[in-house]
Amino acid sequence: MAQDPKPATIHVYRPHTRIMGMISHPSIYCDGKEIARLHRGSVFTAELPRGKHMITGGRSEVGLPLDMESGKAYYVRFDFRESRNLAAAEPFTLTLIPEAQALHEMAKLKTEGN
Repeated sequence: MAQDPKPATIHVYRPHTRIMGMISHPSIYCDGKEIARLHRGSVFTAELPRGKHMITGGRSEVGLPLDMESGKAYYVRFDFRESRNLAAAEPFTLTLIPEAQALHEMAKLKTEGN
């Protein structure tokens, strides 16, 4: 009997920001299913099956498609887009970050429960 391949690991983090209100702790979704709430200055980790997934934040169309490989770690930063014209800009971004940069940025963040 063949074993299931190792899951992929995703780390989603959010640097400290001054944004408050409704989007102060948005939900993060994988393929339309909520996997965590993300508070300011926090990081959460989840294991996902290998394959193609859509990571989205809040109830928006802002998303990051990932083709996740078995046993590999992925680092995604949730951040707000700086723009003087807020009506024309997406309110936030989800960005795939290289591991070394992400580990440095996540060093002082609080770990959220899975």
